[in-house]
Amino acid sequence: MDEFGPFGQGLLISSGASQIKPIESYIDLALDENCQQVLLVVPYHLIPCSVFNTTATTPANIVIDSNNIATIILPSDYLKLAYLNFPCFERPIIKTITETEPMYIVQKNQYTRAKFAKPVACIKTNTASKKVLEVFTVQNDDTNKNGGTMVYVKNITVDMLPNNISPLVISLTASKIMAQLGNPNTVACEREFTNMLNLLTTT
Repeated sequence: MDEFGPFGQGLLISSGASQIKPIESYIDLALDENCQQVLLVVPYHLIPCSVFNTTATTPANIVIDSNNIATIILPSDYLKLAYLNFPCFERPIIKTITETEPMYIVQKNQYTRAKFAKPVACIKTNTASKKVLEVFTVQNDDTNKNGGTMVYVKNITVDMLPNNISPLVISLTASKIMAQLGNPNTVACEREFTNMLNLLTTT
């Protein structure tokens, strides 16, 4: 930020309604939020991933109903899916859809939903307010109940990021703070973030 304007320590900015705070407080609040945003757009092979035990039974992490629809209750630190595979799949799932997408309506119809060749996973919230994956279609048998493999990206903080990802979060945070200040160099800072992201994902 110092490259584009005077952002010395102790600078005060207003958030409206007479709320004036040091710029450092806005930066601290924005870092973790922007960390999430960066993790969502960066390819999963560049960031830390964790294996989730779908076979746990106490409590049950997976339920497969009579229509061969699997529901996986996700861990509280889940941010996005990296990889999901079951023995019956012909290819793994590497991204999810949402309930608002037209593809989800297709999955809810037993005659048009995905089969084992092109499985689909939808991220949603169940009646107990827990985040779940609804997976179409998983064969309801012991082989699949005990043989699923799931890898996901955790919702982590900036200090846990790899060194090659941290500059992206810093750049994004700088551009947002500059936009809040009405700094004319905001576009240049946003362009720097985009260039860094493109460089990271194409090399």
